[in-house]
Amino acid sequence: MSNVSRHDDSEEARRLVFAMCHEISNWVAAVRLHAHLLDDDLGPRGLALASIEIDDSSARSGALLALVPAVLSQPHDDGIQAEAEAIVLGLQRVIDEHGGRGIVLEIQADGDLPRVRVDPQVIHYLLLMHFYGAIDSAVTGSRVRVVVESGNDEVCFAIEDTSPADEQHLGWRDAALRGRVLSCAIADHVLKKIGGRLEVGRADTGTRTSICVPIA
Repeated sequence: MSNVSRHDDSEEARRLVFAMCHEISNWVAAVRLHAHLLDDDLGPRGLALASIEIDDSSARSGALLALVPAVLSQPHDDGIQAEAEAIVLGLQRVIDEHGGRGIVLEIQADGDLPRVRVDPQVIHYLLLMHFYGAIDSAVTGSRVRVVVESGNDEVCFAIEDTSPADEQHLGWRDAALRGRVLSCAIADHVLKKIGGRLEVGRADTGTRTSICVPIA
């Protein structure tokens, strides 16, 4: 990698981390606000909903924070591998915890998935960011589905949603670094270091965001 390329990467990393810190502060503020509003007068349902909001905001800020080292690290090939099936199971647990909110959540994966060349924690949190983003954009009665497929020397984890098109998300390279746009910029930056790729597009059934990583 040339000195110019390293400089460009470090500048992009600093820009992303600054945006990530801003986003994390917003999620932490949301946690504090919901915690402040907790009151017995809310009743059982109100307390349950407020607790869910606190858990969600905490999880999202935690996912962003966990990805800061991956954004700042230099490209490397140290032999780190992960079981694609274990990645699917980790995401399945998250999906199971988000049921019953008026949105259909599901996961569909190929059988006998190969090992992939990626840090298991990094790919888990990358997928979480995009999964949460799809949930945020979803409307009641819509669907968020994760499709995992292998082929062409890579495994692709695609997050599909059937909600109306989000033009900023689809044109993320030219949009402000926040929300789903920031998630795309982080994924693109991190995946390039390991030979992976990010694709965002609109299909007949909705929006499809694919995080593809090389087979080990």
